[in-house]
Amino acid sequence: MTREVKMACAATSPVRSAVAIAAVVTVCVAVGMDVLAGEHPSHSATIGIIAAVVAAMRLRLAGNYSGYFSALSGALVAQPALHAATKLLPPSPPALAGHAAETSVSVGHVLLAALVVAAVTGAQGLVVLVAAVHPLARLVCLLVRPPAPSGLFTPLMRVDATPVVRRFVVADVSRRGPPRAALAAA
Repeated sequence: MTREVKMACAATSPVRSAVAIAAVVTVCVAVGMDVLAGEHPSHSATIGIIAAVVAAMRLRLAGNYSGYFSALSGALVAQPALHAATKLLPPSPPALAGHAAETSVSVGHVLLAALVVAAVTGAQGLVVLVAAVHPLARLVCLLVRPPAPSGLFTPLMRVDATPVVRRFVVADVSRRGPPRAALAAA
């Protein structure tokens, strides 16, 4: 397969839609958690820019490094999620004051942050799973999918090839089976 054919097949798959949705979720959760934590706007903007760069790289390299970018997205969201959890759930002993109350981390804080990180890390897999199971989700994937790569696209298929159209794949099946010379000799 040529590079153009591979890129066109990648652009039509629901995995590409899942990558786009997971990238948007990462940016939204990272910035949203930072805003919920009450951080300075410059800090939230910095987190947003970093998350946007990670999202752009994730879209550009869709499918090749999905595990790496899932882990990177989780690591990016971990700090804002833990900070927001400590702000949303104040420490139980009211005797803590000042910096001690601000840095007090309980099991509930860690579990809430871990839940948010797990949701961001598994967003791509969850979207692919839902798209495979539910027909309405397939429609959403088709609407959200980024456009196919630009440029001239001509599939390399023989003239007498019979295209087999499966769910998201077009395959050239003209070379399957016994050779034509063997059929003519028989």
